[in-house]
Amino acid sequence: MVPLVIAMMFFFSVEAFAGDAPLALVVAVGPGKASGSYDVTLKVEKGAFFNDTDIEVLSGAGKAAAKLKLPSGIDMLMKGDQVKGNTVTVSKSPAVGDYISEPNGYANHAAAQADAGGAASAPVQAGAPASKPAVPANLTKSTPCPYTAQELSAALGMKLVGPKGSEMPFSGGLSYSCSLGEEKGFGTVFINQTIMPHDVLVASEKESSKFLAGKATYIPNDPDLAKWQTAQGDLSGVVLHYIRKGIMAEIRVMPGHDVMKDKARVEDLRNRVLKLRRLPLN
Repeated sequence: MVPLVIAMMFFFSVEAFAGDAPLALVVAVGPGKASGSYDVTLKVEKGAFFNDTDIEVLSGAGKAAAKLKLPSGIDMLMKGDQVKGNTVTVSKSPAVGDYISEPNGYANHAAAQADAGGAASAPVQAGAPASKPAVPANLTKSTPCPYTAQELSAALGMKLVGPKGSEMPFSGGLSYSCSLGEEKGFGTVFINQTIMPHDVLVASEKESSKFLAGKATYIPNDPDLAKWQTAQGDLSGVVLHYIRKGIMAEIRVMPGHDVMKDKARVEDLRNRVLKLRRLPLN
């Protein structure tokens, strides 16, 4: 899963995966870090947007194919979210009032605007803080970094330092992200958690799996719907996803490219990850 994730950035409901084209309004635009990229604040009107996916920008002048990269630690944006820091890579700068959707989701800007109710949100200045979404009460309790460096070091056979964690609330839950680095070497461990009502996570699990990069391989008879994520090219690591007691967890171990060539070491890491205490720890 991922930081799988992540942020996997929302009132979350199963209807978000009902099959209608997702739709988000551009409410602020700033320059991106790379040529052809733009820092965009989005307000999601319908459906869900996932990290590193193809999208389409709809403006009064027409359509433009684009790519969407969500802020670090966020795997998903859903209805009700207004989040800054999204990177849109496209041939021409988006403008406030444009919409984004999946490719061929809408015929034109007018159709998207009509489906959104025709109401444009108030523009947000680039760099201004986004409105803080309401988070449901009674969510499963956890922390951004539930494991200590000592526990993970012993469990994984890596000398890790850190951890560094962050929290991202959204309309429907919380997203936690944590990273630890190898003291001597290039290995990294990421722990990502999406915390929501358990039944909602389970209901959306199959659909969200379709958007995982690479390949998902389920572990037979696992009570937490655990699966390995593999075949991600340069991002390949030992990556386990599961859902347990209101937490969608991603344990991502990136031991370094050379280590991933060692099949015996990879298998050993998988066995070690499976033996980790599963979240939530309480």
